[in-house]
Amino acid sequence: GGRASGLPALLFTARHEAAALAVEAGGRASAGAATYAVGLAARARDAMGTPTSAEALVAEGDAVEEGAPLALIRWSGVVDSASDELYHSRWDVVDGETVVRAPFAGVAETLNSELLNAPKRLDELAEGSEGGCSMAEGEDVPDDAWLLVVRSSPAAVEAALRTGSALCAADYADMLRLADADAEADEGRHPSY
Repeated sequence: GGRASGLPALLFTARHEAAALAVEAGGRASAGAATYAVGLAARARDAMGTPTSAEALVAEGDAVEEGAPLALIRWSGVVDSASDELYHSRWDVVDGETVVRAPFAGVAETLNSELLNAPKRLDELAEGSEGGCSMAEGEDVPDDAWLLVVRSSPAAVEAALRTGSALCAADYADMLRLADADAEADEGRHPSY
């Protein structure tokens, strides 16, 4: 096992959850524990429509396994679904759900009831971010961007990093670059008029 102070300040998942190492008053991480505020990375927020409701799927004090559902965000959005031969766009309303999952095993410690009760705030957070990753290495994490706090052990966090269930900021940024490059290559295969 390692010490909490040696853990990454920011973690991500391939599902675009983000976790920021929580610090106690005085600016230190909790000794012997790995406590992270968990929420959505900008890429996940950008992919959603307008949040319409949010609910915690766990209660404070619940044990959670790695990958366990923590919160559910329902949303509604408008997409350009097709166009006719005159290039008139057709718009469709799409409803969806985004499940925020635990990046590692631990205990749900604190729920952000303010954000859970006003999920449209996620839109404001998405509008304030630039690029696909607002919680990037060295950037401040907005105090209200988290949905809940998960207390874990350094060993559980390190295990998630080893297995790829959790990604450090640099690995997440690499994953986004590869996904963006693949998307650009796909666009190049389809003629645009």
